[in-house]
Amino acid sequence: ARTTVIAAAAAAAARTRRGAVAMASGVVRLFPVPREPQPPRVEHHVVHASARLLDFLASRIDGVDDVSGKELLDIGAVWMAPAAPPRSTRGVPRGERARRLTVKDAALALEVGNYLRVHVSPKRFPAAYDVDWRGCVLVNGAEFIVAHKPARVSVVPTVDNVRESCLAMLERELGIERDTLKPIHRLDVGTEGVLVLGKTSAFAKEFGDMLAKRECTKVYRVLTTREVPLGIHVHDCVPAPSGPRRMLFELVENYDEAEEIAKLRIRDAGERGGESGPQRCVLRVLECARMTDAANDECQYETRVELLTGRTHQIRGQFAALGAPLVGETLYRAPGESNGDDDVRMQNPDERLGLQASELHVHVDSSLGAAGTVFKAHEPWWVRERHE
Repeated sequence: ARTTVIAAAAAAAARTRRGAVAMASGVVRLFPVPREPQPPRVEHHVVHASARLLDFLASRIDGVDDVSGKELLDIGAVWMAPAAPPRSTRGVPRGERARRLTVKDAALALEVGNYLRVHVSPKRFPAAYDVDWRGCVLVNGAEFIVAHKPARVSVVPTVDNVRESCLAMLERELGIERDTLKPIHRLDVGTEGVLVLGKTSAFAKEFGDMLAKRECTKVYRVLTTREVPLGIHVHDCVPAPSGPRRMLFELVENYDEAEEIAKLRIRDAGERGGESGPQRCVLRVLECARMTDAANDECQYETRVELLTGRTHQIRGQFAALGAPLVGETLYRAPGESNGDDDVRMQNPDERLGLQASELHVHVDSSLGAAGTVFKAHEPWWVRERHE
């Protein structure tokens, strides 16, 4: 079966190199999966004459036939609302908002005035098909799953793809009913490591509270080409006013270490809700060891980091602010090494970061196990590849 997947992927990549956008003879095809990112293509339509959904897709969208129409529905790339919705859904009743359609809706009777949004070229995660998902499961409990999330795969479904996420792949591999697994924390697409998913709402709440109260902590392994000083590092961060969605980090030079640690014991609204001002980011560098890549003799460093606060892109941003951007980083630059918004971009789905959530330490008795339980990820990709 794996040979078939690899062969299919190679065929798709060949089509892409010939200039096709996941198309064969001008017809859209989502499978085999193209191995290179495709330019986005989103179409908005208002129904002017009653029609069956699949017939409408095939007749109104260039390159779509019955086969690709079903593929778009199956991957979750088609949304419908009773009428064209406003730009903001605030105050709009749920029944009037756009909902994601599935392949079961192929024969849905569309009415005049209905609105459709179709992501004809959805974001893809081809690496999802190369993963041994059963081998990624670290613990399969009654109320939760602890898994090793691979790089290059999204934790949750995207707006245009429900099939190629960690949630969907694990549910399919383990025979769990669709939409059962609940994300409680996130890892970036390019990041790998320990991921906890809930099977019940009760566990999701329990683990969310544990994170907020620091009753469990995370240790990361980080790959850089520059050394980072040991000890506590403190920055304040705010959202960037322009460019790609990211945070701006400013070093806090004058602080009391004991006071900063004491503050972490208090439940912080910034962990699970909005703060209007700068967010305080604190991490502790435990170890920083030099590595040598025999292939190109490039000097690299692997660092073990205890994350003391859980902010968006915290390790990525703090390491860049310390002058040591992660290997594979595209969004954050070292001070003095950026040309502004033109120099940064979001990662593509086929790229990965030198970042792994390597350990989850549980400090209290809980559904995850007794106090002292530690969940460990597989070896990070940069170690595995050295031994291949």
